[in-house]
Amino acid sequence: MAASPAKPRVRVGLCTDVQYADKPTSDARPAKRYAEAVDRLRFTAQAFSEVHLHQTPLDVLFHLGDIIDGNETLDKSRADLEHVMNEFDSLTRKHPELPLHHVIGNHCLRVPRQELYARLGFSSDSASTWYTLKYEGIRFVILNGCHVSLDGWREEVDDDAPELVQAHHFLDTHPLDAFGYAERFNGGVGKGQLEWFRNELAAAASHNVKVIVLCHFPLLEEASNIRHLLWDKDDVLAVLHEYNRTVVAWMNGHYHAGGYAFHDGIHHITFQAVLETDPAQGSSHAIIDVFEDRLQVDGHGSIPSCVLPFHEPRTS
Repeated sequence: MAASPAKPRVRVGLCTDVQYADKPTSDARPAKRYAEAVDRLRFTAQAFSEVHLHQTPLDVLFHLGDIIDGNETLDKSRADLEHVMNEFDSLTRKHPELPLHHVIGNHCLRVPRQELYARLGFSSDSASTWYTLKYEGIRFVILNGCHVSLDGWREEVDDDAPELVQAHHFLDTHPLDAFGYAERFNGGVGKGQLEWFRNELAAAASHNVKVIVLCHFPLLEEASNIRHLLWDKDDVLAVLHEYNRTVVAWMNGHYHAGGYAFHDGIHHITFQAVLETDPAQGSSHAIIDVFEDRLQVDGHGSIPSCVLPFHEPRTS
């Protein structure tokens, strides 16, 4: 068996669920230190910068959603978004050669969708919030799991938006006592994005390249818990099964405690939240080296380190 190459194909810096808000720490356990979350992010940004400058340089940065928590008024939520984005902006000004990409989370949409999209660098077209990044031998496919959801719509302006209508229909037809993931704070990708996703995976398969999928929401209870799953998880899992020789990993946030499952030849990784990191640990973030045959996760804070080999899925 040939030795694995020493240099990764792609080097990733990743964190999720900063969930900053200018409001008091919650009484939950673990504590949600909303106002301190920007300090955790600043620690993470410095860690990414140190790795980029003094170790093997990073190729790309990802935040997997929930950049803010949401505050008691829209103006306060807007101010929270601006405050935390200033930290991200400082990092990108320091390293303009290092691209930073955002995934949409449910708490992000405590400000209206169009405002959020513009501040995160997307166009006004919601389809710009799902996209593919191509590297040698590997592609990252980013999904918007809040495309169909109750969040981020303007009252009396967006009441007839098809995705909002679909969200209400889903909740009306999926009672929570029978469908534990039919929580109002979750969302779905919707049929149009799902078809785009299938086409992206087909294109990757035709070029014999591996795919890592990033979304805010988990698909498997084993990697999180049932309350936090994507609404149309079964449809997405069916597409993943169709291309389980192409997709090697699904990465998400949303469930702050984190988790992991290996299913159908694919690693499902739920990354721990920045928000709830014990300050003594600095912050929760990961440096991920993508090799030809494995993922190597160098975890910090609450995120564990691990090596995840790529496996050939079993044929049924």
